[in-house]
Amino acid sequence: MVSDGMVYQFEIDFSVSNADATAVPPLHTLSAYPNPASLKGVITFKASLKQALELDIYNVKGQRVDTISLDSEGTAEWDLRNHKGAALSAGVYFAKPRNHKNIKPVKFIAIH
Repeated sequence: MVSDGMVYQFEIDFSVSNADATAVPPLHTLSAYPNPASLKGVITFKASLKQALELDIYNVKGQRVDTISLDSEGTAEWDLRNHKGAALSAGVYFAKPRNHKNIKPVKFIAIH
């Protein structure tokens, strides 16, 4: 910088940290297969997170119809029955992991 005929020199030292406070948390996935699923069959849920967790199953009205547990590998099979053992009706459902905000819910369709 030049000021009043004098030349000034500045050194600026900076570094970039990998510990960014605004870093995006890892996003894990949840899948349902087959989708659409037959009400007479089973549906398999698989999470990319390899740990036991619970999935709450909701209908389109937001009513919880069942809760299922994924094993330590992050998978579970479900017979498309509600918590009382009654078969679901055909429609759209959502599986939402309980207490895991970094796993997106999955939408699946149950058909006759």
